[in-house]
Amino acid sequence: EYLGHPGAVAVVPVLDDRSADPRLLLVRQFRYPVGELTLELPAGKLDGREAPVRCVRRELEEETGYTARRVWKMLSYWPTPAFANEIIHVFGASGLRRGTYSPDEDEIIEPVVLRLSRVLEMIRRGRLRDSKTIVGLLAFSRWMKKS
Repeated sequence: EYLGHPGAVAVVPVLDDRSADPRLLLVRQFRYPVGELTLELPAGKLDGREAPVRCVRRELEEETGYTARRVWKMLSYWPTPAFANEIIHVFGASGLRRGTYSPDEDEIIEPVVLRLSRVLEMIRRGRLRDSKTIVGLLAFSRWMKKS
C-alpha cells in the first residue's frame, strides 16, 4: 500500500544571482503536523497534469509575491519512496520582480530573505529540517560552484 500523489515543485528564488553569497527568498510558515514554524523553499503541489515549470511560476508568485524572468530545473527526487509515489521537481529562479502576493486562504506564510551561507549553516546545525528545502539548497549550492 502507498499514497498516490500528483507530484510537487520547490524553487530556490535568487535575488542577486551574480553574488558569491546570494540572497535567497524562502518562506516561513506554520506546519500543523510538526507543530512548528518552518523555514522552507516556496513549493506546491501540481494541479492535475500541470507542467512543473508552470507550477513553479504560480507558486513562486502566490507564496512570495515575486515573478521570475529565468527558471531552470536542477533535479527531481522521491522524498518518501517507501510510502508514496510523490516526486518533487526542484528549480532555481532568477531575475526576480515583484508581482502579486496571494497565499492560499489556509496558508499562514511570510517571505524571508536570507543569504545562501546562512541557510547552509542552518542546515549544518539541524535548524532546517524540511527535505525539499535541504535538497534544493544543497543542489543550488553545488550548481553555484559549477557556474
